[in-house]
Amino acid sequence: MKLSDFPGAIAALQQVVRTAKDCRDQTENRLARLKLRVEYAVAFDSDLKNDNQRKAKLGELMSTAEMEEAVTSLNKAQDTVAQAEIELTLMLNQFSVAKLETRQAIATIEMQTAIH
Repeated sequence: MKLSDFPGAIAALQQVVRTAKDCRDQTENRLARLKLRVEYAVAFDSDLKNDNQRKAKLGELMSTAEMEEAVTSLNKAQDTVAQAEIELTLMLNQFSVAKLETRQAIATIEMQTAIH
C-alpha cells in the first residue's frame, strides 16, 4: 500500500469502529431496558412475599430466551468492536512503519548523494 492510500483506509476503519460502537451501544440500551422491565415486574408483583421469592422470580425472568438473546447480541457486538479496533490499530501501526521506511530510504539517498 502506498503512503497516500493510508489516510483513506484509516478513515474507513475508523468508520467501521464507529458503526460497531453504535451497534454495541444500541444493544446495551436494549438489554438495559429489558432488565428494567424485569426488575419493575418483580418489584411490583404483589404475589411475591419475601426477598427469596423476589430473587427467584428475578432469576427466572432474567433467564428468558429474549434476555439470553440480548446478552448474546451484546457479546457479539462487543467482539465486533474489539476486532474493528484491532484492525484500526494494525493499520495505524502499518502506516507508522511505512513512514519510517520512507524516511529511511530518503536518508539513505541523501547520504549516498552527499558521499558522491
